[in-house]
Amino acid sequence: MFQQFLERSSHALVRPNLLFDEFWYIRNNLDVHKAVSTGEMSCGLEHFVSTGLSQGRSPTIWFNPGYYSQQLATSAQDTKASWGALFLHFLFTGCAAGLSPSRYFQTDHYLREYPTARRAIAKAEFSSAFEHYLKEGARAGLSPHPMFHEAEYLHQRPTVQQAIETSVVRSGLEWFLLFGSAEGDIFDRASMVRALAKRNAELAREHLTLLQERNQLEDMVRDFRLLTRSLLFAPADVARTQPAQAETDHRPDTSRFVRRICRMSF
Repeated sequence: MFQQFLERSSHALVRPNLLFDEFWYIRNNLDVHKAVSTGEMSCGLEHFVSTGLSQGRSPTIWFNPGYYSQQLATSAQDTKASWGALFLHFLFTGCAAGLSPSRYFQTDHYLREYPTARRAIAKAEFSSAFEHYLKEGARAGLSPHPMFHEAEYLHQRPTVQQAIETSVVRSGLEWFLLFGSAEGDIFDRASMVRALAKRNAELAREHLTLLQERNQLEDMVRDFRLLTRSLLFAPADVARTQPAQAETDHRPDTSRFVRRICRMSF
């Protein structure tokens, strides 16, 4: 079984268990990627078990040590947990106590919004909201964050639904965390509204700039036409005013050249 995991882990989003994301761990730890590429390590899981856990590295995109440590500092839980033991502390203590593993998974929101999860935990079918989400809630379309709307995101990104059905990712939120944010996807509805408002303001400024440039071009064209008309289409005025001045200044009469140009067809 482990050999199959090693064979697939280099080119697929596979997990040896619910709590370790091989793809994410290698991508977010460049030294691990180098070690696996050079054959120093067989996979990211080997690195995590041997050194990553003690170094305080997260095995999954769903656990953020920094965010979790802030909760420990403001809760009645044991605050003496070392950085490297934070993940184990979450699994054995904080998870059951209702602490959130990251800002993207809000335990209070999850239990408040989904009574089926509360009842399942009360019956000891699951140890925590986090376990319920990983095993059932994600595929059922439940959202662990109040600002992220799973159904709307999947409606906007139909290919993500296909990725869920083929077990590439567990949910739309997981896809967003792995790929969507880097591709410019919007996390929540409020951010989408702000982004649209910002874009509308930019388009309005661009439209105003184009209008100003068009007006300037129209003014230039009008001035050019007036200048052309005064030079080419009023030869009689030039002929009446130029001869006297030509005689006094001893300059050649150029009116015939002007009339010749006027007779030319362009």
